[in-house]
Amino acid sequence: MSALAFVKFFHLIGLVVGFGCALLADLLILRNGILKPVSRQLTDWLVYVSRFAFAGLALLWISGIALIGVRYLQDPSILMNQKLWAKIVIVVLLSINGFFVHHFALKAIGESVGRRLFDGRSRTEILCFTMVAAVSSVSWVLPAYLGVAPELNHKVSVGAVLSVYAVLIMLAWLGMFVLVTQILPYFYAPVRPVAAPVEAPARAPAIHPVTPLLDARRPAPDEVHQKYLELLQRVRAM
Repeated sequence: MSALAFVKFFHLIGLVVGFGCALLADLLILRNGILKPVSRQLTDWLVYVSRFAFAGLALLWISGIALIGVRYLQDPSILMNQKLWAKIVIVVLLSINGFFVHHFALKAIGESVGRRLFDGRSRTEILCFTMVAAVSSVSWVLPAYLGVAPELNHKVSVGAVLSVYAVLIMLAWLGMFVLVTQILPYFYAPVRPVAAPVEAPARAPAIHPVTPLLDARRPAPDEVHQKYLELLQRVRAM
């Protein structure tokens, strides 16, 4: 196996792992965070998936730099290929977007446990979420296409590629915003209200049923004194 083929192999692995984990995270959020309330299990899954996506992105960077180095040794004109620099710009933007995924999106999802992700969110927050998702999706797909399109080498400019990139992001952003605000609410799973804890009724102090009867039969102190005087007078009369 040549050095070029070896580096290409690891570059492909990084792309598959990174893009696959990013796609899996989007599907998990859609099914268990948008259509249904966010669960603690979802946040745990996203932590592990995001780590693998980061590993794929890191491998993509390392293998990509190695790939440029190997090709430069074979053909120095590779640095004049503007498609290559467009790919580098896109991957840089993808890495910056990954920062927002970890420090904005995942944090917001963790704070939404027990309710759907977009419940109670402002339009601005939804726009930010969908922008992060749009940049992530397009930034993984477009470099993969550019990598398998050698016919574009030395034929397209950086500006042309980035213009297409910007248009794709805007279309994906608009589509995702309409999807989560206008279409997906019709498919929301019903949220079961959490039943309030039932408190035991206050128990009245127990009263023995014989007590009031004994109190009713017991004569008053004045009555006892009167009977004593009557008995004493009868004894004297005898």
